[in-house]
Amino acid sequence: MSPVLITGKLIFQDSWCRGVGWDKLLLGDLGTRWCNWVILLPHLLDIHIPRWAGVRGKDICQIHVFCDASERACGDVLYIRSTHRTETLVRIVCSKSRLAPIKKSPSQD
Repeated sequence: MSPVLITGKLIFQDSWCRGVGWDKLLLGDLGTRWCNWVILLPHLLDIHIPRWAGVRGKDICQIHVFCDASERACGDVLYIRSTHRTETLVRIVCSKSRLAPIKKSPSQD
């Protein structure tokens, strides 16, 4: 869900940076981004992440961590890859997304 959630956080941050009041309509690009984001939300119901990590007593396990960042946000995800006999299973254990801090220009001090 992190890619969808970070999009909402970015819209919120952009509206705050532009000084949009909490009771004002989002106009222009912010309004378009908001509408597109809201349309995506029901699709989150289609995501199923099993709670069992897929690890049994004598399985061969590997932990994989992937990270990515931009100027505006960063995200990471941790997977467990387990092999039992001839069956390999890969499961998401956790993920995290975070907005980058807003940099103040010298004139804002």
